[in-house]
Amino acid sequence: MRALALLTVVMASACVTPISRLVKHQTLDASAGKIELHWSTIDEGEHEKVAHAVNASLPVLKRWGVIERSVQLYILQSHDDLERAIRHNNYSWLRAWARDEAVYLQSPRTWKANGASEAEITETLTHELTHVLLFQQCGPTEAWVDRQIPFWFREGMATVTASQGYRYAGLEDTARWVETHRDLDVFTDGDSLTQHYSDQAYGVAHHAMMFLIRRYSDAGVISLMKSLRDGAAFPDAFKISIGVTSAEFAHEFRNYLTFRGFRGYGLPFRKAPQQPTPDASESPRKIAPPEAAPPRERLQE
Repeated sequence: MRALALLTVVMASACVTPISRLVKHQTLDASAGKIELHWSTIDEGEHEKVAHAVNASLPVLKRWGVIERSVQLYILQSHDDLERAIRHNNYSWLRAWARDEAVYLQSPRTWKANGASEAEITETLTHELTHVLLFQQCGPTEAWVDRQIPFWFREGMATVTASQGYRYAGLEDTARWVETHRDLDVFTDGDSLTQHYSDQAYGVAHHAMMFLIRRYSDAGVISLMKSLRDGAAFPDAFKISIGVTSAEFAHEFRNYLTFRGFRGYGLPFRKAPQQPTPDASESPRKIAPPEAAPPRERLQE
């Protein structure tokens, strides 16, 4: 009987999943998408912060479109619960994960000793909901899985939308890292690099997306998403919408880093010629303006 009772307890505990613990529920209706919040009793105070952060995030996403289908947002009790829910292990830096109809969020209560601020939660959810919007734009449920969207585009779009550039190294340091790690290619191996080089991989993705938007504007990204929705895989959608292949774009971006295109052309500024000081005894006259320095093109974050 004891053995049977122990077996029953073990089996019951095995049935308890991180999601099944979330017994609380709230629906957030917004013009840019409907979000269903799920949380456990221990996070009774956190769900309101998350709700406010969602409402602050959704208007930012309108830059790219709207979330069309309902999204389940799970506030998980711990980091272990997050990794169990998404079935990814040993990503200690991870705080959230997104699919086309779900966001898994480690409770902000556990992010640091005194919890997370609403600004930090908003930034994180803006990032994750950008993923949701991109994935939904690919078509029906799970269609995005077949579209072969690379890490640099997914994460670059999310970090740019959430204004997270401050988290990563600047262009000069990024260029040096790329030069000294030529065997690591974020454009082809970004997902696998995140376990040990997460900051660098996300930084390269962020700067690559900024480079893409400068050259082709938001309209280029929106056009690319339309091609994905029409059924094209990412390589074809990129060529159709941007006009070059994704490999050619990656080469352009590497050259931009290698040759320090973000510094501009490096032309020296010419000094304006010195103008004579008008003699007080002479009648007033107009002084010619100093000669303008030649235009200097400069790209910077």
